[in-house]
Amino acid sequence: MASSPSSSANAARKALGNELRRIRLAADLSAAALAQATGAVCGRAWHRTKVSKLEHGVTAPTVEDIRVWCEVCGVPERVEGLIEQRNAVAIAYIEYRGMKRAGMRRLQQSFVGLWQQTSQFSIYEPLVIPGVFQTEAYARAILSAVIEMGRLPDDLDAAVEVRIGRQSVLDGTRAFSVVLEEQALYTRFGSGEVMAEQLERLLAVGRMPGVSVGVISATAVRDPAWPVNGFWIYDGRTVITEIPTAQITVTHGPDVETFSRLFSGLTRMARTGAAAEAMIGTAIGVHRQK
Repeated sequence: MASSPSSSANAARKALGNELRRIRLAADLSAAALAQATGAVCGRAWHRTKVSKLEHGVTAPTVEDIRVWCEVCGVPERVEGLIEQRNAVAIAYIEYRGMKRAGMRRLQQSFVGLWQQTSQFSIYEPLVIPGVFQTEAYARAILSAVIEMGRLPDDLDAAVEVRIGRQSVLDGTRAFSVVLEEQALYTRFGSGEVMAEQLERLLAVGRMPGVSVGVISATAVRDPAWPVNGFWIYDGRTVITEIPTAQITVTHGPDVETFSRLFSGLTRMARTGAAAEAMIGTAIGVHRQK
């Protein structure tokens, strides 16, 4: 089960706190000694409870807190890495509640810059066809359901226009590695004809240069990878995944590497080429019969 955005952020903050504690212990400093020593660095000593709150993830450290901590502990070379980790915690999630007033168009638009800057997309989706490959009718059916479920402002036409416009990244200069679960071929959004046309579009895009589409059979053995929420990896540096209430962004190196290993495992499980096309063709036939 996916964790909530708040629990994900809390876990990331505690992981950063644990790292600060390891640095303090390696410097052979008690919490009280570290707090006292900060006075020589920043002019006024911290209260020892601040050290405890930072180490237990109760309080998120500022950039200056990290610089002072590392100077006191004699490891200034750790500053930049810890700041990077701290920034990853700060943007760990964006709750959708704050986007309700702006509507879905703004959310769709927020991805444009990232997509344009990305050269390699690694995409895993268990239930839907990725937005970059969607037909207008399929996109309309999905976004309509999202707007209704989230009780968002109805800017459906504008949101669909932006989503389809983002497909300009399919210009032959970028690489797309896509892995779908077989269920994504059958989870219906819109009519049977909408689904059939969407899968035909998937076949066509999958034959474009730089695009690879794999499909994991519903009967595949889940070893070493298992089904999870859909996620997108951008140039091997940023991962974005979504749950019903939030968008979660992962930029911390070790965590991104975990997603990359998971994607590699899923890729190995997937059928590609003619085998994948045959699975898609079968699904097209099923949708046209209903």
